[in-house]
Amino acid sequence: MKKSSFHILRVGLAITFLWIGILIFKNPEAWGGYLEPWAVGLLPIPLSEAMIGTAIIDIIIGALLLTDTLIWLAALAGLCLR
Repeated sequence: MKKSSFHILRVGLAITFLWIGILIFKNPEAWGGYLEPWAVGLLPIPLSEAMIGTAIIDIIIGALLLTDTLIWLAALAGLCLR
């Protein structure tokens, strides 16, 4: 039970990160609406580029989790990103 629950959680998180990354790629401007206006002013790059960077990071984290590669690095990156 303990081993299978770990794999189910890992695959579920991987699919979530991959799906969110794909959705952000499809429409980065819409996802930028989740940022507070004061935070948008702090960005050194345009909002759409920042969201595309977030999408790339989400997809990398999802791929690492799904392929069972560097899981602790992916988990740490996912924790810092959220």
